[in-house]
Amino acid sequence: MGGLKAETADKSALKKAMELEKDGTDSEKIRKETGWFKGYDGKWRFEIDNSELEFKTDIEKNRAAAIELAKMKVKSAELEEKIVNDTATKAEENEYYNLDEKMIEYRKGVKLSDVINHPKLFEAYPQLKNVDVYYEISSVNRGVYSSNGNVIMLNPMHTIDEQKEAIIHEIQHAIQGIENFANGSNLEYWKNLGYSDEEAMAMYYNTAGEREARDVSARRDYNAEQRKNIRPDIDRKDVVFANSGDAGYSADENIMQNDFEEKVDQIENNTYNSDDVVIMGRTPKVLQDIGFNSLPVAMTKKHIYSVAVSEARAKNEGRYNKNTNYHNLGFNAVKQIYNKISDPLMVIVAPDFTDKTSRYSTHRVIALVDLSVNNKQVIAPIVVDYESIYNKNLIDINLVSTYFNKNRLYNKCWGNK
Repeated sequence: MGGLKAETADKSALKKAMELEKDGTDSEKIRKETGWFKGYDGKWRFEIDNSELEFKTDIEKNRAAAIELAKMKVKSAELEEKIVNDTATKAEENEYYNLDEKMIEYRKGVKLSDVINHPKLFEAYPQLKNVDVYYEISSVNRGVYSSNGNVIMLNPMHTIDEQKEAIIHEIQHAIQGIENFANGSNLEYWKNLGYSDEEAMAMYYNTAGEREARDVSARRDYNAEQRKNIRPDIDRKDVVFANSGDAGYSADENIMQNDFEEKVDQIENNTYNSDDVVIMGRTPKVLQDIGFNSLPVAMTKKHIYSVAVSEARAKNEGRYNKNTNYHNLGFNAVKQIYNKISDPLMVIVAPDFTDKTSRYSTHRVIALVDLSVNNKQVIAPIVVDYESIYNKNLIDINLVSTYFNKNRLYNKCWGNK
């Protein structure tokens, strides 16, 4: 999303947009007619076509370099410990300082214009050509943009398409800095303000600049007609604003998966004392590609328990509800849900599944996943753009409403045969 400072900003169209707004014209009509619209921060924007972005770099070379950097970091930490404990030889001290210089030099990286081919972006913002890009293996981030160093870090261990998603996300953060748009954040920013890990994750998701950057990534392959007809993510009511902090694509699957598994264990042990939905990750790309918004994917504690246990176990534990179906798939199967829906065998959707008026129909979207329980494939029905409680706030999520074997799907859709 570009703004008034872009070289390609159509200022006459913006003037018309402002006049239409004064006349009380609907914002969507203004956007479709002029190409301009307001973001969460109230500033005017237009959309830049990202569909032609191409990587120039060799992914295997980048991975090899990142692995070498990781080795240097390990060796540096070992030498640093010896220096602190006064057990390092003079040669080891010299090696430590040489490694430090090598890592600083490596992190200078290459210029963005050497990493990607994106004529429309560089025409709009020529200064972005000189953003530094370097590659580093991370268990936390796919990418990070630091405004202080004007640098983007990419994790090369992901696929090219995932790196494309991440770099567009981080470029949007760079544009936010140029245009003084609402910026992104990271988990540490919110934790430092006193929020718990769970609360920080929710705040990160809802930061205005992060919502925008995720939306830009999700729309990256749209053609001109799709960009015009599909409204950007600018209507949510639960956004928050961050004042500073490096913007990182840090809703990392590893962190969130670990957190999800811990909460599943708490639900099994009946120690999860919250009515919040349990977030397992962000909406996988395979679902975004068919029209899902980039929202948290979650389940309720009630559904996690009923999916995992049998009716007999629920009764034995005093947690039985007569209006609930129990599927007995086991808690380990529940822990695999996010990874399985990220790479489904098949996704079945109704033609109007993105219509919010019918979002509470739990079988509008059904994912057939690569998981077998008792020699039967497992099904994951998903409710699109569902509203639920998290951290005492209503947030939008994509809700995995249950999880059961394939025979039950046949029974629900076609009856017993």
